[in-house]
Amino acid sequence: MQTKQRILIVFLLIVVTALSLKSCFHQQKENAVLKDVVAIKEDSTSYWKDKFNTEHAEKLSADASLSTIQAIYGQLLDSITSRLDAKASDVQAVTAANTVASGTIIPKVDTVSYPDSTKDYRFRYNDRWLDLDGVIGKQSQINYRLTDSIIFTSYRKKTGFLRKQTYIDGYSLNPNARVTGITGIRVSNTRDHRFGAGPYIGFGWNGSKWSPSAGISVHYSLIKF
Repeated sequence: MQTKQRILIVFLLIVVTALSLKSCFHQQKENAVLKDVVAIKEDSTSYWKDKFNTEHAEKLSADASLSTIQAIYGQLLDSITSRLDAKASDVQAVTAANTVASGTIIPKVDTVSYPDSTKDYRFRYNDRWLDLDGVIGKQSQINYRLTDSIIFTSYRKKTGFLRKQTYIDGYSLNPNARVTGITGIRVSNTRDHRFGAGPYIGFGWNGSKWSPSAGISVHYSLIKF
């Protein structure tokens, strides 16, 4: 009986030590991830052009636990979940982008409707999303600047009894704009599950000797290869 108790005590000490080390390493990893996410948020966007002369905006994507994301991007996450009527725990990915379009248009004046084409007519319009000004006349010109703010969210929604499916949602904050097409792709990382349940075959100590044993167990892997 004493030998069995000693084995049990040693096993419990090993488990407690392993869990303590795991908790310590996990906390260190979380602190490092938190620091990286803060740096990503504060980092500036870089721009580059492809072979078709299309400009791309590029920035590191934050990949962290929900608690870390809430700590750094809580305001954005709260705004999105309130619009979708979803829980923060159901959100799987978020992409937010701001866009700006600007340029110059040279219109052709209809001299039949406006025979006095030598006279210039200046105009100007401005709101949160559109800045427009120009001249209509002999040398017509229109300058415009469009701004937008687009939110993309991947989240789970209940579609039946005990069933949820993943959706991607995109919307523009500009009331005059709409998203006409959307595609969502997410590469998920498989979690390192250490708890498990299932049949087992092995050897066990019955108090007096080692003997083969078999059955169903709930187990935790201290070391995984």
